[in-house]
Amino acid sequence: MDSKEKKTLSESDIKAKFITPALVKAGWDEMTQIRREVTLTPGPVIVRGNLSSRNKKKKKFADYVLQKEKGVPVAVVEAKENNKTISDGMQQALGYADILEVPSVYSSNGDGFASHNKFPLQSENIEIELSMDEFPSPEILWERYKSYRGIEDEHESLVTQPYFDDGSGKEPRYYQAEAINRVIEKVSKGEKRLLLVMATGTGKTYTTFQIIWRLWKAKRVKRVLFLVDRNILADQTQVNDFKPFGSVMTKIKNRKIDPAYEIYLGLYQGLTGPEEKDKRIHAEMSGRPIFSLFDFDQAYNHWNRLNGDTLQDDPDAGMLKKWENKDGDTSYAFMLPIPKNDVIHRQVYRDYQIKTTFWGSSNCAIEYLFYGAVNQGTYFKTEPSPGGEQVKFDGDKTSF
Repeated sequence: MDSKEKKTLSESDIKAKFITPALVKAGWDEMTQIRREVTLTPGPVIVRGNLSSRNKKKKKFADYVLQKEKGVPVAVVEAKENNKTISDGMQQALGYADILEVPSVYSSNGDGFASHNKFPLQSENIEIELSMDEFPSPEILWERYKSYRGIEDEHESLVTQPYFDDGSGKEPRYYQAEAINRVIEKVSKGEKRLLLVMATGTGKTYTTFQIIWRLWKAKRVKRVLFLVDRNILADQTQVNDFKPFGSVMTKIKNRKIDPAYEIYLGLYQGLTGPEEKDKRIHAEMSGRPIFSLFDFDQAYNHWNRLNGDTLQDDPDAGMLKKWENKDGDTSYAFMLPIPKNDVIHRQVYRDYQIKTTFWGSSNCAIEYLFYGAVNQGTYFKTEPSPGGEQVKFDGDKTSF
């Protein structure tokens, strides 16, 4: 095909006839490692009065995301028509690479690849051009990714442990995959106490399931507790997101823990009580550790119902409660601090000088941690309220 004819091809033709074959020739598996037109953000929500709609024309999607294993992206490739330059899509690709937290970025018009290496070694250049036959192999880009993320060779088996895949095509969204991968990477390095913060509607339970699945399949955890504050949440989790655990999963009832299971669903109210009952729980486990991974879901709604000793009662600094039985078994509950924002303060405090809050009438959820951040204005709105106005979260929440 001569250059004149090549310039008449569409972007789809360039991808099909030139870019995809070049990736396959470099060793990338077309079925498991090459993802096409990967949606990263579905587009902004436009609010007009009481109506809202999503502007799907402004959604962001990468032409190619290359992955080591399912859910472990390592590179981005942006395609352009042949009448554009090789590097025409680079700025776009760099934005996608920032979202996905990957170090290898490429742009191509079918004549070659413009390459940007965000983590170059001493002998490497940040930007170079490659011919269509010189695209790096999966092994090369995986080693670069490992250096970029600080992954040691001994951590690789856990980091590449596959996600659960039921064959339906459902997979973690980019921010879920990033959250899962960061937790797995931290655990692989020996860290045991981690806090993962996700806003309402972002798929916390599904994200948690995938974290537990990978750790459990890799035999890094033996027993897992998923802790909620309402029965319906435990029941929904058992029949929906956690269903693949099947016969190794049970729901804790009457404070009795059966060591024959590995995945436990329970209410935090159901695990605390008279000291003798607490002692029985530990006795039934014959001195073995009961759980090796904890997760709290929607526990902030019922802070006032928690018993225990209050260790910290300052909403600005974060609030802390503690339980301890006579055998020395200790539990803690922590509430995130109120964001340092005057607008949110007025919705939480009745009298800020003496730190008196409205408690149940306070309007502050975990989403308010992001109020006032850059590009977050469309997710909040103001509504009239007695004595003035209140800011309300108005994001587009998605069910998973």
